[in-house]
Amino acid sequence: MLKDRKMPLLPFVVVVIVISGMLISFAPEPYSHDVSFDRDGDVLHYKYHSVIGSTTNTVAFSATGDFFIERVVMYLDDSYASITSKFMQEEMVEDLSKQLKMRGIDSICCDAKEFLEVIRTHDPGRTALLFASGAFPHILYDGTDDCPIIDWLDRGGILINESGCLGRYVSYGPNYSDIELTTGYGLLFAGVNDVAFNDLQKRAYATEGCDETLRDALQFYMNEVTFGIDISGIADAKNLGYVSDDGFSSAAIFKSRGGMVINFGVSLVNHSHFDHLVTQIIASGMDYSSELFYSHAGDTRWDDGGDIELSDRPCVVYGYIGSPRAIYGERIFILS
Repeated sequence: MLKDRKMPLLPFVVVVIVISGMLISFAPEPYSHDVSFDRDGDVLHYKYHSVIGSTTNTVAFSATGDFFIERVVMYLDDSYASITSKFMQEEMVEDLSKQLKMRGIDSICCDAKEFLEVIRTHDPGRTALLFASGAFPHILYDGTDDCPIIDWLDRGGILINESGCLGRYVSYGPNYSDIELTTGYGLLFAGVNDVAFNDLQKRAYATEGCDETLRDALQFYMNEVTFGIDISGIADAKNLGYVSDDGFSSAAIFKSRGGMVINFGVSLVNHSHFDHLVTQIIASGMDYSSELFYSHAGDTRWDDGGDIELSDRPCVVYGYIGSPRAIYGERIFILS
């Protein structure tokens, strides 16, 4: 008898499961976000769309018009020894890929040989090469001005350096003993003495000297200067983060030969705290000439749009949702 009483329950359970599946199938995307841009002459109108209520930030920077990062190529290669942890590099690459994707930027990971093909075939002004190994593989850079990395910069390329002294170390093989020191890297990349490039054994931090307007506009709070650069002697350069008392910047962007370098003076061990900050700078579209001329904090419900008056200079407008960690971002470059 107990068996007979339970049997009628089965069809009901099946129906509930089917209906629930239908509800899930037709439910709207739970986290759908968008920023639309519409230009009317010298005015750019923007509007946010989101299924959830969240903060928004919209910023506009002047620009040279020469650099527009569409893809980030990240270096990872076990064939060459690194100054930084390989495990940390792998974690960082995975996290950066996610952070870039939510801001509409493509990314790929390549070894040293694949980088040679990237340098040969990719658009230098639209592609950023990112290194966090602390040491360049010798087939890409050997400390002279006749190597692929320097050729990339000469052709107007973009180079992003994280967690290491830019240009000081060259790796010739898989063992730590295969890493050699170079000199003259400061002159090679920035026309300054090597002492302008920090390479500290102990992590160091700055507490002051930050452009607060830029900091708040991009929610960019970076203050480690362990591998920072003193840009005071570089003609076309801009501090992005905090600056130490002796002039080293936690983050800086500067003209390098015919191209551009973005340097972050951080230790890779802290990458989970700054991956989203790195991608904020990349997504913002800034270059070494940029000046912030518009910044507005709003939200997706009651303050979801606005108008920006444009000038005759090239510029980039970057809108993002979420603070202090963005969950979505989008840019538009305006060249004329």
